[in-house]
Amino acid sequence: MITDTIRTVEFKQRLRGYYIDDVDAFLEKVAGEVEAGRPVRSLCASAMFRQALRGYDIGDVDQFLSQVAAEDPFYQSKWAIPPSDPLPSMTPQTGSKRQARRRRRQW
Repeated sequence: MITDTIRTVEFKQRLRGYYIDDVDAFLEKVAGEVEAGRPVRSLCASAMFRQALRGYDIGDVDQFLSQVAAEDPFYQSKWAIPPSDPLPSMTPQTGSKRQARRRRRQW
């Protein structure tokens, strides 16, 4: 992902979306980090934006940040292996506490 793409991306605007100024400022920060050769995967994973009555489409912004994290040039240039899962899964664990303890013991 090159910095020009990060700086020029356009998102649909929707009711109940991410606050536009927050997203634009964050993307400028990400582009600066990429230019400096620093990793952006954890930065993208921890991104939080305020919601506005009219703002950028939440799904589009989240998908783009996942793509940026997956194509982080820092990791690809260092190890040349694309990450299999750039962001942690948000799905909750199912099962009982007993099953969780069994899984931990197996490690």
